[in-house]
Amino acid sequence: MNEFANIVKNKNVLLVGNSSFILEQNKAEYIDSMEFVIRFNLAPLHQHKHYANIGRKIDAWFFTMMSEEKCKRVYNSARIKPDHCIRHHSSPLPIGKNNYFIDTEIYRNKFKKQLNIDEWPSSGLCLVHYLIEYCSPKSLSLIGFDSFKNHNFYTNASNAHLVHNLDVEKTYINKLRSKNKIKVFI
Repeated sequence: MNEFANIVKNKNVLLVGNSSFILEQNKAEYIDSMEFVIRFNLAPLHQHKHYANIGRKIDAWFFTMMSEEKCKRVYNSARIKPDHCIRHHSSPLPIGKNNYFIDTEIYRNKFKKQLNIDEWPSSGLCLVHYLIEYCSPKSLSLIGFDSFKNHNFYTNASNAHLVHNLDVEKTYINKLRSKNKIKVFI
């Protein structure tokens, strides 16, 4: 991941979360104007005219999906393909111009201990932490993150509460915001 850290170092980075709340706002111009935009999991499948409010820019895709076939299907079906693909579980996949891997056993478990939780931190939360601790972006902004208060914009249901500690995630994000380490636009 050192190569990816060098790519985002000293850049204005925007993480676009998948909350359905983002559809109620028109943030496309803001999102597309950012220097480096990262999206999550199934989001690349849904960047088209039906979701005009979420913009089109995607420089990197951060995903956790277990199935190699599902990951490839999402990438190959995406209308806008990111140059940088970062898998956050299992093993790297040869998709995108550049592909990277964060070793779950080392990184995610360390972060779980730091947060003092048994549940898995969400992909978004892990990436926020990783960028702050290891990548030195010029700035880090979040949009479409609401700690799973709303379901993802591409599904009508959310089981996040079954695998993530939503209260701890919200507290962690608010703590980073209060220390001016991140900017949050819900």
